[in-house]
Order: sequence, then structure tokens, then C-alpha cells
Amino acid sequence: MNRRILLIGLALACIAALAAPASAYYNPRLGRFIQRDPTGYPDGMNAYEYCSGTPVVAADPEGLWKIKRSGNVRATATAEEGDTIRSLAKAVGLGPYEFLQWGGWRSLVMADGTRYGEWFWFPLDLRLDDEVCPSQKVTFPNRVLVVVGDINWVGYAWMSRWALKVHNAFETRGFAVDWLDHNLLPTSSIDIMNEVDRNLWGFALFGHGYGRKDNNFRRGSFVVDSNWHGRPDDILESGLMKRVGQTAFEYGGIIAYMCYADLGGWEDLVSPNGAYRGTAGLTAIVGGPRALRPRHWGSWDSLVEGMVNKKGN
Repeated sequence: MNRRILLIGLALACIAALAAPASAYYNPRLGRFIQRDPTGYPDGMNAYEYCSGTPVVAADPEGLWKIKRSGNVRATATAEEGDTIRSLAKAVGLGPYEFLQWGGWRSLVMADGTRYGEWFWFPLDLRLDDEVCPSQKVTFPNRVLVVVGDINWVGYAWMSRWALKVHNAFETRGFAVDWLDHNLLPTSSIDIMNEVDRNLWGFALFGHGYGRKDNNFRRGSFVVDSNWHGRPDDILESGLMKRVGQTAFEYGGIIAYMCYADLGGWEDLVSPNGAYRGTAGLTAIVGGPRALRPRHWGSWDSLVEGMVNKKGN
């Protein structure tokens, strides 16, 4: 293709402010696609409609898989023509090779007619790039945990407000959000670990980061109780949030707002398709989203939007 023509096309797309997913152009002002649905009419007679007219609780980032979050611990993805397991994993921020751990279905039907049974029966011959039968439904994790650690009243005034904004941002987008605040109800690392299950998509931590250089705990761990006396349940190390066993998979998103989060290994818990936002070194309590890496100059709401729908920083 002529490079000049290509550049002109890109410029025109930018001027028109059109989002270009994999299969169709989407106009955010109109709230609809400006190209026909390549799958035809699986969701009704309007071939240009976006998410059946429910963009608040549903998303269709690739122009194919339709993602619907309704505030439950499991969300639903509906396949359309050309969809694969790999494209689903990318759309929801989870690892494609861990699909058997996080995906749920009653009967998984592929486009070639191959049929797999319940989610707990692991099909060893399932290939990530095989096309899924249109209208096939798959459930995936949709719960987020927001935790506020034990901090003084000055820090708490900032941290609790930010944590609440993150809570509301996820909730508005159809996630089931749980809240733990040590300042309101004494919490231990065990309480946080007990929240880790197959439905947990991600979590956000706000508070102190363990900054000592001794060998008791990993630097950058989350301080649940700042009045600790060396008790293991007062400090949450990243390894304690790692899933184990047959249902183990990496998270879709993590926010770690604490000192030395970059040394805590939190980013290692996130899927390659997911999003990690964490601080580095000492963190000022007035930094807000700008203190995270990569830096975010918008609001907490826009930060969560970028993490969920992959819209940049």
C-alpha cells in the first residue's frame, strides 16, 4: 500500500475521533459502530448497534466478543463470528493459557462442531486460536477487592477517599466490588488472603509499604496493621496473593498504592493481557494517580477505565 495513502487514512481516522477495534470502526459520539457487524444479526436487526444498547454494563472492545458485567462475581462473554479463546483472554485481561482455570461454561462448542463438557473437565486438545461457535457464552472472573491498610488520620483522609473512588469506578463498570478497611474493622493478611478465589479478577491496595531492609518480610509488602510486632498476619507479601492449585491464574488488574510497591513483586501477579499500576520508591500521600507507574494524569475513574478497556494511560 502507498505509504502516503496510509498516513492520510490514519490522519482522517484521528480527526474523526473514531476508535478502531479489530473488526469495525466505533464512533464514541454516536455510541455505535459505523460499519456493519461482521457476524450479521446475532443480537437483533440493528447491525450497527453497540452492546445491545447497554454500554454501561457491557463492552465490545474488539468488535467481536460482547462482554457483559452486571455486578455479579462472574461476568459473561458472548462469542461472535471469528472469535477465539485467545481474543477473549485479551478482551478481559486474563491469560489465554490459563483459560481452563478462569473460564466457565456448561457446554463449549467450537465453530467446527467440537463440543467440550463442563468447565471442570479439562479438554487437553483445546486450541487457543480455534474459532468458537457464535452465540457461545463463557463466564469469567468479575470481582475486585479494594483494601485500605492501617494508616494515620492524615494519610487516611487521602487514601480512603482515593480507594472509594477506585471502588466506585469498578462498580460503575459492572464489577462486584468488596471492601476491607483496617481503620474501620481490624483486618489481617489472613482476612485478605481469604478473599482470593476463582472469581477475583483483581485488587487494589492503599496504605503503607514495608520499607525495612531486614529479612523478615519482602520489601514493598503491604502493611495491614502499622502497629505490628513481627506478626506475619500484619504484613501481606505479594506471594500470599498468588493463586495455587488447579484454579490458579494471574490477575486481570492490580493497583498497588504504597511505598516501595515496585520492590514487592506485585506486578508479577498480573497477566500479560492485564494491567498493573503501582508506585515506585517512597510515595507522597498527595500524589494520587500521578504517583503510579506508568504515570496517569487523569482521574481515578479514567485510570480504571484504561485498565478495564485497554484505553491507554
